[in-house]
Amino acid sequence: MNPLLTIIIPTFNSENTVKNAINSVLDQTFREYEILIIDNLSTDETIPVVQQYMLNNNSLRYISEKDNGIYDAMNKGISLAKGEWVYFLGSDDRLFGKDTLAEIFSNKDNLQYQVVYGNVSRPGHEKYDGEFDPEKLYGQNICHQAIFFKKSLFEITGKFTIRYKSAADWEHNLKWFLNPGIKKNYVDSIIAYHAAGGFSYTYKDTAFKQDKEKLFLKYGRGIIPAELKTALLKIVAYKAYAKRDYLSMIPYLFRYFFCKFKSG
Repeated sequence: MNPLLTIIIPTFNSENTVKNAINSVLDQTFREYEILIIDNLSTDETIPVVQQYMLNNNSLRYISEKDNGIYDAMNKGISLAKGEWVYFLGSDDRLFGKDTLAEIFSNKDNLQYQVVYGNVSRPGHEKYDGEFDPEKLYGQNICHQAIFFKKSLFEITGKFTIRYKSAADWEHNLKWFLNPGIKKNYVDSIIAYHAAGGFSYTYKDTAFKQDKEKLFLKYGRGIIPAELKTALLKIVAYKAYAKRDYLSMIPYLFRYFFCKFKSG
């Protein structure tokens, strides 16, 4: 019988932290899960640590092979997951409390949704960061450590775009959050401790930064507020102008003035 939830933990030379991540799952009062370690050919003791846990836990499995970054590992995890739901936990993160998963999955109402998201605790933020709306999502991301996805959701959204090295989860969040056909639910609970200093903190994803406004306009068509849409069109037009890409600038500038005229 397949588990209800697959917890995917990407690892690379994580011997000093992965124990805490795994223990936070094994300590859960909810038991209908599997743990799937996706390792990027670690050269330290990460895999021996995982193998030691496997001696007493048949809920844990792993693969260790070269990948193209954390989102490639997460995509592999989606393909290999046996659970109806998937959750991504960083190897230096941990679930918040022993009843965290039980609080989510014992509430049968949550199971009717395609996405359930809550909060994380991270340095400087006791609870990050409440319920989102389109304007808030433009300014900041929902941590993937706070989100549970039905695996079937990825048939609609597609998997993570590995071109975005540290913000592919943000782009994916735009796909489901701005889609009115996808059922989502916010729960006012802290799901995980989110460690500071990881790749997403230190790597500046210039590709996503360049594309963000276009992505909002693409995925948020018909749902983002008119004021935000107008602001995004202006930014895209300005970016094209700054690059002297005048042909790309013209349609966005036209749409900008059309929206200004329509709203004014």
